Formats: sequence, structure tokens, C-alpha cells
Amino acid sequence: MDKLVEKALAFIENADGNVLTVPEVADALKVNRRALERRFKAAECGTLLDAITEARLRKAARMLALSDKTIYDIAEECSFSTPSYLVSVFRRRFGVTTREFRQICRDCGGYDDEEVKRVGLKQWLTSRK
Repeated sequence: MDKLVEKALAFIENADGNVLTVPEVADALKVNRRALERRFKAAECGTLLDAITEARLRKAARMLALSDKTIYDIAEECSFSTPSYLVSVFRRRFGVTTREFRQICRDCGGYDDEEVKRVGLKQWLTSRK
């Protein structure tokens, strides 16, 4: 994989789901935004914005599984404009609502953050449904 793309992904991961914009990632890596976006496309790993959104969704998933926070609080902490937008994006990406996700985590005995990082949240969920 492209070294610059790897650096961008590591930077996004280290932000732990905090709000990042495409220009902020490019500035942090001291590269042109469009050049970074082209490198993502060439590496065939989605878009830079997809990677940022994915990190925010993983943070939301962790919070859903490991806390009793409301969806409103989680949406706010993960910088989704509304709780309904978080639920919509979560469902579109993972095939379950945030409520269903919480239930799956309860039914299967918990959430393993290390395994989710290794195999991806969608695959982790599929193995538990």
C-alpha cells in the first residue's frame, strides 16, 4: 500500500474518531488535499472521507457496546449532526441499527475492540448475527 495513504490512515486512527476534515488530514501530512485524495483512489481503499467516517463509526460502535450513553450523546461525541443521521449512516454501512448493534453485543457476550480492528466491524458483526 502507498506509504502516504498508510500515514493518513494511521493519523485518522490515532484521532480516535474525533472530528477530522479532509483538509486537516492533508495539512497534518503536509501534502496537497487533491494529491492525497488521488493517492487514496489509486490505492483502491475508498476515499479519504470514507476513512474518516469509518473511524467515527468505529468510535460510535465502541461507545454503543461499552457504555449506556444515549444515542444523542454518542452522536454528539462522534460529531454526527443528529442522532438520526448517525443511525442512518450506521445502518447503511453495517446493516443494523444502533439499537440492534447494542443487542448483538449483549447477546454475544461483548465487544472485542482488538478483533474489530483486525477484521473490521462489518465482518465482526456478520460473524455474530
